Amino acid sequence: MVKIITTWIIILSILAFFVLIFTVRARVTLELVDRLSLSVRIFGFKIDILPKKQKKYRLSDYTPKKIAKRDKKKAIRDAKKAEKKRKKQSEKQKEKNLSKEERKKLKAEKKASRPTLPDSIELFSRIARLFFSKLFRHLHFHVARIKIKVGAPDAAKVAMLYCGICTALKPTLIFLDKYSNLHGMKKADIDISPDFLSEKLSMDIKLGFSMSLGGLLAVLFRTVFSFIFGWIKIKPNKASSKTDDDSADKNPKSNAKTKNESNPSVNEAEATI
Repeated sequence: MVKIITTWIIILSILAFFVLIFTVRARVTLELVDRLSLSVRIFGFKIDILPKKQKKYRLSDYTPKKIAKRDKKKAIRDAKKAEKKRKKQSEKQKEKNLSKEERKKLKAEKKASRPTLPDSIELFSRIARLFFSKLFRHLHFHVARIKIKVGAPDAAKVAMLYCGICTALKPTLIFLDKYSNLHGMKKADIDISPDFLSEKLSMDIKLGFSMSLGGLLAVLFRTVFSFIFGWIKIKPNKASSKTDDDSADKNPKSNAKTKNESNPSVNEAEATI
């Protein structure tokens, strides 16, 4: 009986965990009035990212014990950095001591171990398309207000900026509505107007982005695994290249035959002899 209860508790806790992941949403609020402010709300907690708060200094952080602890951590970090720097310098020194032929051979080996440039560009473009297409499907955009007063020192510049903002805003909203989830357009306060008396561009914008944690994890796992399998496919196989080199070294007679066949003058000289 106890085993049955514990198994049911484990199953229900796992189900509750997945339900929580796929229902809880992380909400990002971006507001631009006089300065940019960015905040994230998750599990009911608000985290302010921008503007950064000024660090508060407390006397309790400067006790001899805490100072010694910070100095110890800093010494460990500095030692790790120095070790990495020393390894890099030793590798560079080894490469300098090599001959020209050995350097060429080393460069050829490094180049052979990397995928070709067209394959790499194709893979990265495919992964980028996959990531952004999946991300936009799970992403929800919330528009609260977009108020822009276009001002500039010159009236011609005001007209150009006003036309540019108006022509760019509408296709952007249409794109977001088509390829993602756009909310709040009916209640949103959108006003873009030219201000010929002002010399500056003033904005009052408030936007929101939300996404479930499960959707974000699904997108990340999908793109990471697609990248790994794609990289394995385009990466050159070292074993096949080694076997080819070994077969060429083991069969010098075949190489000599191919060379003689490719040189008809050598064959004619042998026939006359």
